[in-house]
Amino acid sequence: MFPRVQSFSFREVDRFTAGSLITRLTGDIVQVQTLVQMALRILVRAPLLLLGSLVMALLISVRLGVILLVALPILLVLLVALIRYAYPLFAAVQRRLDHVNTVLQENLAGIRVVKAFVRGDFEQGRFARVNDAYYCP
Repeated sequence: MFPRVQSFSFREVDRFTAGSLITRLTGDIVQVQTLVQMALRILVRAPLLLLGSLVMALLISVRLGVILLVALPILLVLLVALIRYAYPLFAAVQRRLDHVNTVLQENLAGIRVVKAFVRGDFEQGRFARVNDAYYCP
């Protein structure tokens, strides 16, 4: 991903802050890895479990199988609603984390300037505010 970021145009680089790029280079890689693992589980394991559960429920009791068949679409609708609700929340958390990383990167890159102008307390307060906003919505 680093070579990809290096190939960005100036316009693309201006669109992202340094903190945002750091967040994406670290966090998004983990998210992609988790997505692949979950997709493999969902696409392979879940259908087999669903089919096996349905067969077993029907073998035990036809009534139980029908209840399961009725419950599945309801659960699917609830899952879709939950995902639609959670996605904007996740995006907001991602923006806050980007902001924390931006402030942190600015402070670390400009530590000599901060020390030269005796702005350490101000920068600590700035970081604390941004970090509190990330921690407490």
